[in-house]
Amino acid sequence: MKPMESHLVEFADDDELRQGDIIFKAGINGQESQWGFILNADCDIAQGKTKRSYTIVDIMSSEIYLEKVWAPAQLNKLIDRYSELPLEKISSVMRASSITERITPEILKGWILDVGPERFECQVNKTGSTFDQKTKSYLKALYTALKNDNSRNNMERLRLARQCIDASSQNFRRQIADAFGGEHGFPDFFFLPEVPRGSAFGSVVILRSIRALTASDLVLTETDARIAGRQEVFHRVGRLADGLRFAISQKLTFLFSRIGMPKKFEDSCKAAIELLAEQEGGDW
Repeated sequence: MKPMESHLVEFADDDELRQGDIIFKAGINGQESQWGFILNADCDIAQGKTKRSYTIVDIMSSEIYLEKVWAPAQLNKLIDRYSELPLEKISSVMRASSITERITPEILKGWILDVGPERFECQVNKTGSTFDQKTKSYLKALYTALKNDNSRNNMERLRLARQCIDASSQNFRRQIADAFGGEHGFPDFFFLPEVPRGSAFGSVVILRSIRALTASDLVLTETDARIAGRQEVFHRVGRLADGLRFAISQKLTFLFSRIGMPKKFEDSCKAAIELLAEQEGGDW
């Protein structure tokens, strides 16, 4: 076994699976490769409680995380912001152009997506002068973020939209770095600088993506999978150091302990407890 990074520890191929083991399944038939983090406690594994299934947390490359999770959220924020910011200016120009149609964020989004920013300006601006550069930038950014014709992926759309409003890429680079920094609120992921066979730019443990994996779909080594003639199964490729696997488990516990219950459920609990107290507490 070759030396690993400090957050990974060595293991023998025949070692039993344990919490913190990283498992991998190669992509076949055009499917993406998959990684996972075994969540089951070591004692449960040792006592045979995982004979039928393991509990795993999905891991994805940082690039896929940006594309599938972060960029869509940022695009939605950008769309909300830039469908609001130019409204006052557009409304003013429309009134000066004797156009009485009401403009709202929803109307603006549908209109500009239908005709594009240039034709939109031609249709609402009859004053003889053009929109100011800031308004034009807002509308171009909005159109770029909205236009989803599969010719560009989410990160490309976001990057191009930001180019419309940012003179430099530094702000966008900082925003990407901040997305993995965990400094804003409590993140629902755990960043790993490296996982075996993973991205050179790091990977992300998706703390909300917990699922059961049938025990028969997990073997110890890639050799075991080949002998069984089953390319579609997971096998172990790494093991996280104790401090790191415990940190991930702790973060999972804290994340889900923060999830509030629906008000109806909380009200039902309160009513049941009050009835219990009334019955068992007596009356004197």
